[in-house]
Amino acid sequence: MTRNIPLEIELPFFATSLKSEWKLLPIMGSRGGTACLSSIGKALAKVLQGKNAILVASTDLSHYYTQESALAFDNVMLSKIEAFDPMGASRGGTPKIKVSPAVSAR
Repeated sequence: MTRNIPLEIELPFFATSLKSEWKLLPIMGSRGGTACLSSIGKALAKVLQGKNAILVASTDLSHYYTQESALAFDNVMLSKIEAFDPMGASRGGTPKIKVSPAVSAR
């Protein structure tokens, strides 16, 4: 089972941060694969061209790793996003890094 941060957790941030009227279009892309996500990205680019828009991506990348491993994994992902490298940001394109799963306390 995939655990996602529920939208209702993020809504208060938007409500307090965005002062003017705004609209929300939630998209869950975890099962669509890179071809589906690429199509969504192209459609959004076309629809949003010339408009003032904020795109927010939320993902659970590393909940079950040690702090050190999670930071390493997150930094690789951030570098791919900052480079506008969607294939690199996809699971298949992300370089393998050695991570240690977190040990759960009992």
